[in-house]
Amino acid sequence: MNKLLVAGLPGSGKTHLILSLMAWVKAQGISPAAFKPFEVAGIAHNATETPTDGERYAQMMSGEPLSTLINPYIANEDYPVELAFRRDGIKMQPKLLADRQQILLENYGCLFVELPAGLAQPISETQDSLDWALEQEASILYLIRPGTEPFTETLLEIARLKASGANFMFAFSNASDLKDGDWIFYQWEKLEAAAAQQAEGMLPHQKDPQKLVQGMDQYLPKLTGLLLDKG
Repeated sequence: MNKLLVAGLPGSGKTHLILSLMAWVKAQGISPAAFKPFEVAGIAHNATETPTDGERYAQMMSGEPLSTLINPYIANEDYPVELAFRRDGIKMQPKLLADRQQILLENYGCLFVELPAGLAQPISETQDSLDWALEQEASILYLIRPGTEPFTETLLEIARLKASGANFMFAFSNASDLKDGDWIFYQWEKLEAAAAQQAEGMLPHQKDPQKLVQGMDQYLPKLTGLLLDKG
């Protein structure tokens, strides 16, 4: 597998997971890249002097790539992608996005693509996040943060993924350190039923993405095998 799309609701931990997977892939001798085509809340990043996700990804990549290669569209305000882009006069160009991804695929061993939060998030008048994802013809990993994300909305998202015919897997990230085993098991059971497949696994509570690297084979065994072309 040389390209993986990472999806999930707001706060699911997509960026955290991608940084962890990039570190894990580097430890296997593979040069990773990441791509976040749609970004909002640029003003907030500037105000707090925090790096954008594109800048954080660039730090994990060889060759010192420009963050604009990784993060081609950044809107100023924190609105859904379509509205944020409209207010800034940003016109999304599908060819530009395809060309940027091709550059990354040609220069790196694998590519992680972070999707906007929520599969139903509009990115244009005619497309939402899942529509765009399906055009990419790549596997999707849907990440769930139990105890933080709305359970019913997660069920709907998983059901829509299943109905779409997408090649997907889903996993949990216990970033909020939920300790209610019954609640975790209930969500796990219901989401597996909605997906008609087993969950990939669960990442433990760990704020530092680098510290997830050592156990990644145990946390997400199918995914790590696919990244090494073993599964």
